[in-house]
Amino acid sequence: MQNNVNQYILKEYPEIFQKAAIKHIASFLNITPQSLSRIRGSL
Repeated sequence: MQNNVNQYILKEYPEIFQKAAIKHIASFLNITPQSLSRIRGSL
């Protein structure tokens, strides 16, 4: 379920990657930066 929420946020707000560092986004989503990279790659 959490992964679906993360994917929704990343799809709906792609500009977030231009405004914040990956490690900060991952921390906010309570996942590792590596997991965030995998999710981004699958979008």
